[in-house]
Amino acid sequence: MIAKARHVGSILLLVGLAVTLTACFGHWFTPLQTGTLIVGPPVPVGGRYEVLISVVDMPDGGVAGIELGTDTWPAIAFSNDVDAATIAAEGVSGFRVTAEDYDTGPPAQGCLVAVYGGVPIESGQVLKLSFEATGVPTVTLDEAQIVLTNDVPTWITGWDLTTGAAYYTKEVDAR
Repeated sequence: MIAKARHVGSILLLVGLAVTLTACFGHWFTPLQTGTLIVGPPVPVGGRYEVLISVVDMPDGGVAGIELGTDTWPAIAFSNDVDAATIAAEGVSGFRVTAEDYDTGPPAQGCLVAVYGGVPIESGQVLKLSFEATGVPTVTLDEAQIVLTNDVPTWITGWDLTTGAAYYTKEVDAR
């Protein structure tokens, strides 16, 4: 009888130890969450097209700066039906565009830099590109030419690029 109680007690102790270790080391089995830079689809608005660029779940405290290429290595490419002379970038959610340059191509291409003076954002809209086009335009980014920084400033690593998806937020009633 005592041997049986010891056996049951040992099993319960091992189960408790296994549960505790799983809770402590569970992050080993959970994949690392990476952020996403989203380039939305071109949407017609009042005779122009708009493309929203957003971030979701950015690591390292969030994004405080974004560089899309340089004047010698542009990161933004537009389809041939985009009028390069009408391209304009605007910061969203407190971001300011500090530099931008577009080459008429064809195809049109360009680069820009935007910074945020407040607390970096982990999720939200960052930039809005607007332009005129004669057909159904496309906008693509070259991931190799994109630099994201936080407020330290250090480069943010561990993010993916998604093109053609829209970024949506859900409004929550705080009552």
